[in-house]
Amino acid sequence: MKPFAFLLLPLLLAGCGDSINGAYQASIQYAEEKPRPVGLAIIQKDQIIADGRAVSISEWKREGATFTAFDTQGKRLAQLKRNDDGDLVQALPMSRVIYHKFEF
Repeated sequence: MKPFAFLLLPLLLAGCGDSINGAYQASIQYAEEKPRPVGLAIIQKDQIIADGRAVSISEWKREGATFTAFDTQGKRLAQLKRNDDGDLVQALPMSRVIYHKFEF
């Protein structure tokens, strides 16, 4: 597990400051249930990696606390809103995913 952590270190450090780039603990929440951890997500300027899959990002747009990722055709791929706790929240039809950033 240590080699994996070593590879993530540059990503974690790149996520400092107001940027949303970095490594996150992803948790899913259904209705008012307690969020349940489901894995690791890495958000970068040009891609989001989660569940062993990578999605290429062409552009990010920010409006206040909302960050929206688009592909090369301008299609919205993800919309994340920073909540009062500093976590990113992605609303889905039946649930929401909460991304808690790893900070060092």
